[in-house]
Amino acid sequence: MNMRTIPAGLLIALVVGLSSVIGIAAHDSTPEASPAASPAASPVAMSTGAAFMTIANNGDTADRLIAVETEAAGVAEIHEVADVSGVMTMRPLDDGLEIPAGESVELMPGGYHVMMIGLKGDLMPGETFDLTLTFEHAGDVTVTARIVMGNEKPAEGMAEPVNAGDITVSDVWSRGAPAMSH
Repeated sequence: MNMRTIPAGLLIALVVGLSSVIGIAAHDSTPEASPAASPAASPVAMSTGAAFMTIANNGDTADRLIAVETEAAGVAEIHEVADVSGVMTMRPLDDGLEIPAGESVELMPGGYHVMMIGLKGDLMPGETFDLTLTFEHAGDVTVTARIVMGNEKPAEGMAEPVNAGDITVSDVWSRGAPAMSH
């Protein structure tokens, strides 16, 4: 049978079937990438989250937030939301986030934030988890993030500010984030 004699319906079925096989083979089937890959996962399970805070540098020398770790997620990165040629983009800050001497930097929705990818569980409002922030000069600072719903930091229930050298971290909170497309 040559291509000219294959019925159109059969040809369409072959193309659709082949496309499905190619799509399955190309799809990342890790639980973080596909909630359907795990029978225990629900369709509303979060795979990403974000943490926000205020970082004050009370010293005479700039410091830099260079890394973040948490047991709540597989990966934690310092991100920014920026306008690039009229298009809002989110991207990691490969060189970290500078905290200028004598100033504060607020990590908030729509700006700088800690992006958590591959959450190990849902972020349930009212619960907390720890983040370890690594600064170039102040070193490691562990803070507790309170999980909330929505885009507003909680009015109460925040942990006390944490001091490390010239750095003070306060108003730490977190929420689930929309799924990222790769």
